[in-house]
Amino acid sequence: MMPMRWDPWRDFMSMKRQIDRMFDDFLRRSEARETEEADWCPIADVYETDNEFRIVMEVPGMKKEDFKISVHDGVLTIRGERKRETKSTENFLISERIYGKFQRSFTLPNNVDTEKISASYRDGVLTLTLPKKEESKPKEIPISVG
Repeated sequence: MMPMRWDPWRDFMSMKRQIDRMFDDFLRRSEARETEEADWCPIADVYETDNEFRIVMEVPGMKKEDFKISVHDGVLTIRGERKRETKSTENFLISERIYGKFQRSFTLPNNVDTEKISASYRDGVLTLTLPKKEESKPKEIPISVG
């Protein structure tokens, strides 16, 4: 790994984006509660490799048909609904699982190739793969002798 030159503005802008996302998520959840658009918010991990970003979200008890994933103006939005599968004759003594609609939105960096985003669902985990554009991937420059 090559040493990188420290750029305080890059660190500042990264922190600013994280704070903006935190406030956006807070406001979106507050608005969703007021309008009853969302009943819960599944947890997610987001990580980056040299070639892609990945979003891994825990959504047990759902089917792939329960999700709607879209990209618009650099924002990836995942919507879904976990429905309660009960019979009308059942009387709950304790009900701790969360059901209902949810929505999560992620602001995408400019280097994501939105045409190649893919999603898979297995064992209650939704995984989105967001490939980076070719021009944004690190390239090794050969050195010629002479």
